[in-house]
Amino acid sequence: MKFSYFIIITIFIYTNCLCQQTFKINENNIQSKPAGIKYNFRTYDLEKGLDNSYILALAEDKFGNIWLGSNGSGVCKFDGNDFKWFSNFNGASNIVVQSIFKDSKGNLWIGTFGNGISKFDGYNFITFNTDNGLASNKIWSINEDNQGNIWVGTHDNGVSKFDGKNFINYNINNGLISNLARTIFKDNIGNIWIGSSKGITVFDGKSFTKYDSTNGLPDENIIAITQNKNNKIIIGSYGDGIYEFKDGLFNEFKYNEQLTSKFICALLTDKQGNIWIAESRGGIDKFDGNKITHFTVKEGLNNNEVIALIEDKASNIWIGTYGSGLCKFSGEKFSYFSSDEGLSSNVIRAIVEDSIHNLWISTSGGMINKFDSQNFYFYNENTGINNRFILSSVIDKNGNLWFGTSGNGAILKTGNNLTYYTENEGLSSNYILNIFCDSKNRIWFGTYGGYACYYNNGTFTKIDKKNGLTSNFINIITEDSQGNIWFGSENDGVFVYDGRIVKKAFLNEIGNKSIKSLLFDKSGCLWIGTYGNGVYKTDKSEVKCFNDSNGLINNFAQSLLQDNNGNIWIGTNKGIVKLIDNKENKSKNINLPVFENYYIKSFGFKEGFIGNNCSANAIFSDNNGKIWIGTGKNLTKYNPDFDNINEIKPAVYLKEIRLFFESIDWKNNTKYPNLKRDSLSENYNVPYSLIAPYNYNHFTFIFSAVNMSFPEKTKYKFKLEGLDRDWSPSTNKNEITYSGLKPGKYTFYIVAINEDGVSSEKPYEFYLEIVPPWWETNLFRICAIIFIIVSIILIIKFREQKLQKAKEKLEQIVKERTAEVVKQKDEIANKNEELSQQNEEITAQRDEIEAQRDIVVSQKNHIELINTEITDSIKYAKRIQEAMLPDFASTRGLIPLLTPNDMESTRELIPLLTPSDMESTRVLIPLLTLETFILFKPKDVVSGDFYWATQISTMGHDPLLIVAVADCTGHGVPGAFMSMLGISFLNDIVIKQKITTPSIILDELRIAIIVALKQTGETGTQNISSSLNVKDGMDMSLIVINLQASTSRTSVSEQSDLETLKESSVEALPQSNISVQAEPVKIKPTEALPQSNRGSYNAQWAGANNPLWLVRSSKEMPPFQKVASLENTVTQSSELSSNEPEVRDTELTNQKFVLQEVKPDKQPVAIYENMKPFTNHEIQLYKGDIIYLMSDGYEDQFGGPKGKKFLSKNLKQLLVDNSQLTMKEQKEKLEKTLFNWIGDGEQIDDITILGLSI
Repeated sequence: MKFSYFIIITIFIYTNCLCQQTFKINENNIQSKPAGIKYNFRTYDLEKGLDNSYILALAEDKFGNIWLGSNGSGVCKFDGNDFKWFSNFNGASNIVVQSIFKDSKGNLWIGTFGNGISKFDGYNFITFNTDNGLASNKIWSINEDNQGNIWVGTHDNGVSKFDGKNFINYNINNGLISNLARTIFKDNIGNIWIGSSKGITVFDGKSFTKYDSTNGLPDENIIAITQNKNNKIIIGSYGDGIYEFKDGLFNEFKYNEQLTSKFICALLTDKQGNIWIAESRGGIDKFDGNKITHFTVKEGLNNNEVIALIEDKASNIWIGTYGSGLCKFSGEKFSYFSSDEGLSSNVIRAIVEDSIHNLWISTSGGMINKFDSQNFYFYNENTGINNRFILSSVIDKNGNLWFGTSGNGAILKTGNNLTYYTENEGLSSNYILNIFCDSKNRIWFGTYGGYACYYNNGTFTKIDKKNGLTSNFINIITEDSQGNIWFGSENDGVFVYDGRIVKKAFLNEIGNKSIKSLLFDKSGCLWIGTYGNGVYKTDKSEVKCFNDSNGLINNFAQSLLQDNNGNIWIGTNKGIVKLIDNKENKSKNINLPVFENYYIKSFGFKEGFIGNNCSANAIFSDNNGKIWIGTGKNLTKYNPDFDNINEIKPAVYLKEIRLFFESIDWKNNTKYPNLKRDSLSENYNVPYSLIAPYNYNHFTFIFSAVNMSFPEKTKYKFKLEGLDRDWSPSTNKNEITYSGLKPGKYTFYIVAINEDGVSSEKPYEFYLEIVPPWWETNLFRICAIIFIIVSIILIIKFREQKLQKAKEKLEQIVKERTAEVVKQKDEIANKNEELSQQNEEITAQRDEIEAQRDIVVSQKNHIELINTEITDSIKYAKRIQEAMLPDFASTRGLIPLLTPNDMESTRELIPLLTPSDMESTRVLIPLLTLETFILFKPKDVVSGDFYWATQISTMGHDPLLIVAVADCTGHGVPGAFMSMLGISFLNDIVIKQKITTPSIILDELRIAIIVALKQTGETGTQNISSSLNVKDGMDMSLIVINLQASTSRTSVSEQSDLETLKESSVEALPQSNISVQAEPVKIKPTEALPQSNRGSYNAQWAGANNPLWLVRSSKEMPPFQKVASLENTVTQSSELSSNEPEVRDTELTNQKFVLQEVKPDKQPVAIYENMKPFTNHEIQLYKGDIIYLMSDGYEDQFGGPKGKKFLSKNLKQLLVDNSQLTMKEQKEKLEKTLFNWIGDGEQIDDITILGLSI
């Protein structure tokens, strides 16, 4: 029994050893490194537009521009976008500028080393030198006293005081301690401090006081002086650091030993009271009253040799370096840590803070770093860490640290002990993407390939498909206020676990299933960061998307955080976005873009966030409110104390006005003398208003705003009043061109908007007037009106005079004519009697004319009656003709499906069927129905074209459909007579004689016509009419279709036809002088039609001058095969045999259908010089085939834009292109095309087209 207990205890201890491994950290193996820090400095050097990298002096003018004094290139103005150099502003070259000062009136004073001093008033440079009374031309420093006097410190002759008119010079002979005045400073009470190489001289407005080593000044080589917020005078020496002066005593700066260098070049007190110290070879030090902060090349400064310092209106610190140009420092908003600053790796994956405020930084490749704000401590393989890639971390409620590795499971750090948990101990996967501690102190693990699990009281519980979690890649885990656990998966969206089951959340609302981050904000809203679709904000009522279309800088949202002020932070692949809670910032003047109740503020590379690509869920807010952001390049710290809204309203200016794209020197404009301007602006020397002639109407306005914080993020809105109705949208574009401006008055307005949405206080205004040409002026219009009025008056006067003269002339004429009238009166009386006699004669003639008129009217009425009777006769003939034509509209297709009970009614269609034959037709009920259309358009009332159809069935044969379209000689009444003759003959040949072979039908029809018309071929020998052409007849296309699907039986009752044909012969022809066959035509029986595939139908066709066109599918049906014509068994002459027509097919295709043509015999159905038997063609038809029979009227119709024939090829193309349409639609298409083709012309012939769809 005891042995059993021993075995159980041994197994338990061994198993426990296998389940978890615990190691004690050897603190002696923990390596450390002092932590550096890097800040964001923006550098402007030669590649950015500087002409000289050696900056000796800096100043800010009243407009906010930064002025630079260089070593040899003169002075330069920088407006945030462009550098403008003044290299020889005082007439000299290679100018060395040692100092620049802005006085109380806004003038700039520029001190040169060798060329005196120049004043710039915004328009011109005015130079003063020794010729004007200046003590020396070598200038070191400039300042202004409270009385507005300008003090100028020289290199070798003391100082000069300039009152605006005269210079008063001071040197060692009248009060100065040295003739070298390196710096001049005015303190808060107006004293002037002059630093030199031999000490300090102070002027209180009345007298000079000297300070050197004899009265307490430790170092006499004074380069810079300033005053701190406690009114202490801060003195910088070149070699011994800084001293403080107050109450008459000099004291050494207690932080002197912490300075990077004691060679002081410049001092600056900023708006917050910080002292900035520029040092030779030491960069910059900032003293905030408690500590020194170093800014050297190591911290991001571009050069440690700093000569000049200024602070601009936006609190940016501008740094002039000796050799590396200009540098701007915008504060400590962002600072950085990388391997250069002590980190073991630049790729940061997770950040947490322990109870004593150490940061624990998980890295890829560098294991774990602890940061205590001074040093980095490295936890690696030397301290027991078994994996270099730490992907996640968390601190539980007991203060223990948990780390997730890539491949080695989880690490628990409790004090100095490390405990490892892997799949062997119950962990669902050794690849841990995220660790989360919930409100119950359960440790949750999101894994790569192993779903999720949690650790509680020594036990792992797995959450997977069994619980409803369908994704095995979990990127993020969080908890809501009700204790539900939320999972963000790599490939299947969001899940929620209520302690029992896992459910999928937001099935349709989320457009991307790759979830990288989750956050519940203080109000309980869930924020979801996706990889590609931005961020979704969800609450109980709706889901809203925030992406690059409404303000997010990048749609790959890697991390989410809410800081202590309620702001939401979103880390992306292209920077970080801060959503500022506008409830907390209502009092601030913010005009930023908005998402929901948040202002949008983005930080990218230009804004100082140089890490740019944020790591997934590597974002943390420490106990002091600092935001720590892990990226693929470094660890970034955001300090909210230095992130203030830029409430400075940007001043906007018109920078340049171009005429026809040409720049103009507005100060010295001689090229365009017609342009009239008023005064010029100080900043850019462009006019405030302009008057231009009408032909100077093309202007380009270039504008700029002074925004030194982020000039590239400045936006503009503009409007040309008088042309534009509304302001332009906000844009980064800083120029606009207006061309073709009409005469009138315009005002151009510009507004600038800075990076935080703050607009200019008021718009910049520029007034433009374009003077109209003289002919559009009011004076010209008035003169023109006066001229017109005067002209009208003169014209009226002229006409009155002319009328008066005409009146007088007319009166004279009247007098003369009156005398003539009196004379003529007598003559008229004499002739009156003659007229009376003539009147009687005219009356008699009138009566005779009226009698003749009555006769004409009677004859006219008789003619109208005859015309009416003839017209009625023709109309009646039309009805007769229409009655003889088949009625296609009354049937489905051409042939209805008949039942035995309907057979009796078929006699109208098949006249020769006897009642006894009707019963036999039971087996011949057609299996084929046809869809048809008939386009029948006579030229006159009656037509010379006709169409004919019948269905016939004889004993022992399949039902046959016979259809013909004929074009008789002539049109109108003669053609109609011929068509009625043709219909009658066809009824006799087919229905009575039961001839069903197409070629024989045409042969018989020709014989009938020749006999009926007594045609002999000789002109004038016919008895009917001498005007009737001997060749009157018809062209015809006739087809016979077997309505029964094809079998091996013989087609169309050919034997009967042959017998019938044998009984007839050319002997029936009238005697003529035309050579025809002397013997009867002998036809041998036609062989059986070939067996076809199922769904095919046999058909035969013959044509006299008119072809048959067949259209079928180019893919689904076999190609059309022609069948040899019937052979003629009659022996013919060699000449006739050689002229026998050859059957040829023509083909026209599109992508889906093929049109093939069967050529007719080139002879009419009438007497002909070279008559031959008509050729019989056998055709295999298939479902979907379309057959077209027609006359030549459609293709011969003149029309179109050039009045030409429509032509056969165009008709073929039209049919092929529309063959997929129904028969009804094809007819409509043909009618519409014909109507458009004829246009205003007239129809020249009868038109018939008949379509049959199988």
